[in-house]
Amino acid sequence: MMRKFFAIALVLGIVSCGPSKTEEETNPAEESFKPETILIDDSNLPFGNDSIPLVLEQVKLCKMMDSVTQDTTVPPCDYRLMRYFANHREPVRDGFLVEIKPNVWSKWFLVVAIARNKDGEYYKSNAFHGQLMELRTTKSGPYDMIIRYVDAEVGTTGKAGTVAILHKWNKTKYDPVEVMEINDYYVKPEYKDSLNEVYLKEFVWGY
Repeated sequence: MMRKFFAIALVLGIVSCGPSKTEEETNPAEESFKPETILIDDSNLPFGNDSIPLVLEQVKLCKMMDSVTQDTTVPPCDYRLMRYFANHREPVRDGFLVEIKPNVWSKWFLVVAIARNKDGEYYKSNAFHGQLMELRTTKSGPYDMIIRYVDAEVGTTGKAGTVAILHKWNKTKYDPVEVMEINDYYVKPEYKDSLNEVYLKEFVWGY
């Protein structure tokens, strides 16, 4: 608990003097691979591949419209309820992400990572109770992603606090690896270790 209070104290310093998202300085270091950043907006687009709803039904996130029964505990596979995002260079085949709207499976947004095992079967590798903000392409394997989570302890008067965390793929699932933003302000490098200690070791927003 004391560590969480310490983190909140750090947040006050970040918000008062840290740069906003639009003021972030970029690192000019040259790399052989330059990741592409994909910012997530509010668009609701129809599934671009007929296999997507089939996979979603297979992992028990929804039911196809023609197979919906009286069981109202399982929502229909409707793009207006769950948005598809490619997280591979080969869409769908090796897995993908789906962001599910609040009050479908959770009170909050729910980001589910769907992967494919060696036997060719799809499975839910992760489910995070947060909102997808950004994807970053990788040289190989699933893309990195940034998810924003609600944290009431860092909120300001009349506004819920948020923590944005970078997740990277680790063999069979995503792991949270770095705190990127507090209340939509970038975290200063000198605060990274302390905030990572608090939020990553006591990660509470999913698996």
